[in-house]
Amino acid sequence: DWSSDVCSSDLDGYGDPLSTNGDFTMPTGYVADSTDCDDTDGAVNPGASETLDGIDEDCNGYHDDDGVITAASEYVKITEFIPDPSGLDTAEEWVELYNPNAFDIVLDAGLWNLGESGVSPYTIVGPVSIAAGEHVVFGRNTDTALNGDVVVLESYGSKISIAHTASSSPSDIYVEYDDPTALVTVEVDLVEYDFSTTGAWNALVVNGKSVELDYDTGSGTYAADNNDVANWCVGSTRWGPGLDYGTPNAVNDGCP
Repeated sequence: DWSSDVCSSDLDGYGDPLSTNGDFTMPTGYVADSTDCDDTDGAVNPGASETLDGIDEDCNGYHDDDGVITAASEYVKITEFIPDPSGLDTAEEWVELYNPNAFDIVLDAGLWNLGESGVSPYTIVGPVSIAAGEHVVFGRNTDTALNGDVVVLESYGSKISIAHTASSSPSDIYVEYDDPTALVTVEVDLVEYDFSTTGAWNALVVNGKSVELDYDTGSGTYAADNNDVANWCVGSTRWGPGLDYGTPNAVNDGCP
């Protein structure tokens, strides 16, 4: 059988495996190759190169692999977390991720990790799609009846425990990507914090309130450096029927 490559906007030499012709000789508009994963886009085929755009150009099943995601690309960003919820830490702590790109992204299954230093990270089950400019939340518990009425996409269990007591040691939250083709692990984002009495973050520990990255409503952008405590503040918007304040799964309040 011949695989169709008839789309006028494609014609890239790679055919659609779902559109075949059984003629003895190859018909016009057909090719012998049937490995195209998007026969409507000539830039998407097994011979294409990956670019940073949220698309699987080379049809290998991975989005933005092959070394295009780097630490400098800010592919996904930590924008909010709650260190001291009004209820149990083991049920109500959560971390929010944001897609700062102008395009939709996909966190491919089993390739993205969320964690803290000294503990084996949580591997995101995925795939997780995040539209441009949108947020998703990962947390200790996905049950809204137990987690403070937050829509949590996946539970990381005890893989992240946000240390916030007076004697807590400095810690961090990070996001990393295991690139399956470049065979490297990329630290995509990192927020280092110290909530101890001598730490710069101590003033941001308020029971029942999240810690939010500053958002500029005028420009519609978050503070560029989310590893600088000066760009963070305490959440001021109350959500749901609970007692906590913050903006999980939504744009943050601007800092004073």
